[in-house]
Amino acid sequence: MRYWNAAPWSTAQDALDFIHQSSASMQRQEGLTLGIYVKASGKLAGKCMLFSYDQESKRAELGFGLGRSAWGKGYIQEAGEALIQYGFDSLGLRRIEAEIDPDNHASAKALEKLGFTREGLLRQRWVINGIVSDSALYGRLVSDPARSH
Repeated sequence: MRYWNAAPWSTAQDALDFIHQSSASMQRQEGLTLGIYVKASGKLAGKCMLFSYDQESKRAELGFGLGRSAWGKGYIQEAGEALIQYGFDSLGLRRIEAEIDPDNHASAKALEKLGFTREGLLRQRWVINGIVSDSALYGRLVSDPARSH
């Protein structure tokens, strides 16, 4: 949660609230939040999301989060690419964006592996728990060259 743009959840109710908000967003067709599960064990490893869906602009944002035990195992590449292709092929998106803390080198590397290009820096974008932080903006277009895996 160090690089998240919100404070960490402190209660089970925070998790339930997130689930309810995500479900409502999916009902309104404004976003899609999916669990990332480990095939071998069936255990939840994290989540990936398309959100801030703008139908007219054919644009959405990509987000993901993994439990520490799932880091570095390629789950973001597999789940992220599947969600990106769903966005381009099924939702007709033209552009997918991601916004991360510029100090989050692991997420930057994951986004670059997914074919995203760093497009800019939004200075002093967030205040989380009293700390001001910047955001690095990444983008991927449907017209960008296909990624090889």
